[in-house]
Amino acid sequence: MPDKFFKKRNTPSAENPIVESGERYFKRTTEINPDYEGTHYNLGVTRLLQKDIVGALDAFLEALAKHPGHIPSLYNVGNIHYQFKQYYNSVRYYNEVLSLDPKHEQAAYNLALCYENVKDWARAKVSWEKYLQLHTGSSFREKAEEHLRKIKDYLT
Repeated sequence: MPDKFFKKRNTPSAENPIVESGERYFKRTTEINPDYEGTHYNLGVTRLLQKDIVGALDAFLEALAKHPGHIPSLYNVGNIHYQFKQYYNSVRYYNEVLSLDPKHEQAAYNLALCYENVKDWARAKVSWEKYLQLHTGSSFREKAEEHLRKIKDYLT
């Protein structure tokens, strides 16, 4: 059984010394090079690991201010809105990701879920069909097929 330090060191959390040092590091790198979106993105990821959702959102939005097409930041902003059940905001960000990278599997899957959550069955159906068409080897294929089956049953 691993000791407490090992468990703590390898568990992403606010109490993790590695995550805390990452926060300091990326905060400092944003001060050194404030125009590079990657450091803001990394700061956002570190804040997510610390469960600082507001801080993460700020960092991702700052990355997008530097580079509006930064796909990882767009995707994470969509996820944060999804987490707070702000599905229409999530749709906006996932659609933007997909406009830049039409094969982004996670954004396509989450977009279909958003449409389901707002009960926009027609768009959910189209989104699931497109997801299944593009991601034939996905490990989530079976779940996507199940979602699509339920929507088709609902619409008939």
